[in-house]
Order: sequence, then structure tokens, then C-alpha cells
Amino acid sequence: MIAQFLIDNGLHKTCCIDTLRETIQKHLEYNTLVTLYDDKGLYAVGRFNVVDKVAVVIDVAVREDRRGKQPLVDIIKEGVMRFPTVKYLKFERVLKNKPMHLVKISKLIKE
Repeated sequence: MIAQFLIDNGLHKTCCIDTLRETIQKHLEYNTLVTLYDDKGLYAVGRFNVVDKVAVVIDVAVREDRRGKQPLVDIIKEGVMRFPTVKYLKFERVLKNKPMHLVKISKLIKE
């Protein structure tokens, strides 16, 4: 279900779904995958890796009708609850051709 959501919402169009499922399973094992649900079902997925005090965002997908800042804030908050020692978020905006950013989490969300 999560792999199909990522494909349906614009990510991994060329990826083999079986490989994506294996990767998702690893993230579930390491607790580095956040899923958000509403009354319509799954509406956001975020995957990340943790390196020391930095969460490196791999990808985030949000259902079209829920896109905006709030789902991203909720994903970050959930990640911080799981890994309270993380203080920075590292990400790049591939679709907008933006370079890697390193941002204090406290700047993105109010603690």
C-alpha cells in the first residue's frame, strides 16, 4: 500500500515496485518511515535516514488534496518524537532543482 502510494503521488515512476517495497520494509524496521492518515486513508509518507543529529530526508509524498505545509510539519514532528536527539533536517528539492539544505528543526516547527 505504501509503495503504491509513493508511485501514485509522483515518486518512483521508474522504480520497480518490489524494490520499493523492500526499501520500505527496511525503513519500517528502523522506524524511519512516517505515515499519516485521515478519514480518506493514507495522505502522506515521509522516509528519512538518521546520521548523528541529522535526519536526511529521502522523500516525502503527500496526496494532492492535502498538499501544503501542515503535512510536512506533522511528518517532522513525528520523526523528532522517534529520534529526539535529531536537531537538523537535511533535504533537497529535486523537482525544483534546488541544492541540499541543512536546517535547524526548531526553525521549521515550534517546539
